[in-house]
Amino acid sequence: MKPSELQEKTCHQFDCAIKTVIRHRAIDFYRAIRRSEKKEMPFAEIMDDLLNSIGTEDTYSTDYVAVFEVCGEKVSIEDEQLARALKAIEERKRNIVLQYFFIGDTDTYIGKMLDCSRANVTKCRIQALERV
Repeated sequence: MKPSELQEKTCHQFDCAIKTVIRHRAIDFYRAIRRSEKKEMPFAEIMDDLLNSIGTEDTYSTDYVAVFEVCGEKVSIEDEQLARALKAIEERKRNIVLQYFFIGDTDTYIGKMLDCSRANVTKCRIQALERV
């Protein structure tokens, strides 16, 4: 073998060995990440669990409480100004507003319950809010 061929062969062997080492280090790295992911819990979940275990929710009664009944559910409004504004709206539109904002129903669901279109429900809700 000529010295240049020997050097070339040695370089190729060294390249091959280095690539093998790098590939195996990468495999080890990704395996370690997968192992740690199985043991770890996202920080957001830890905080929710921790807050739920040690936290409490205080409720205070106020002097003024207005109760509206919508679809068999009672909605309590403790803000006097908001209650007066809701009482000023006609009943159908008030029920739409209460269902949407306080019960959390969608316009489509409210439309099915009232036997009208989603667009009509949206229009009634917007008109009610503009009136207030």
